[in-house]
Amino acid sequence: MYFQGDRAKYVAGVLGVSPAYLGQLLAGDRSFASANEQLLRRVARYLQLKPILCFMLAGKIEAADFSSDQAEIRRLTERALDFIAESSYALETGVERQMLYDARTEIQQLVLLLYQSATDTRLMPAAEEWFYSVVKEKAG
Repeated sequence: MYFQGDRAKYVAGVLGVSPAYLGQLLAGDRSFASANEQLLRRVARYLQLKPILCFMLAGKIEAADFSSDQAEIRRLTERALDFIAESSYALETGVERQMLYDARTEIQQLVLLLYQSATDTRLMPAAEEWFYSVVKEKAG
């Protein structure tokens, strides 16, 4: 998604950054991982996403931040990915179980969160509550 001219100025203004900085982020010259929490929240709001998605995509958080029981997270993730792989969405788009398993952890988590949001189905236990408890813990 690249913006030009007045559109870039508008989006930069909404996000509270300069058009030059926005251009660097979108071109990959600057990493979203360097973005601060407030910018990621503004990006999420502008794109109408939950902030957790932007934090995950920027590499600010990962599954390990939500629980110390990695084996349990992996088991729950695989169960949820199996559910998605058998869904009509996966069939319609040609997504297969192995594709989901082979994806990076951040992408798997993004797929899970997007699926839950789109279908109003909870596949993983209270991810948002885990996230906010981690943020509070790290901030405290």
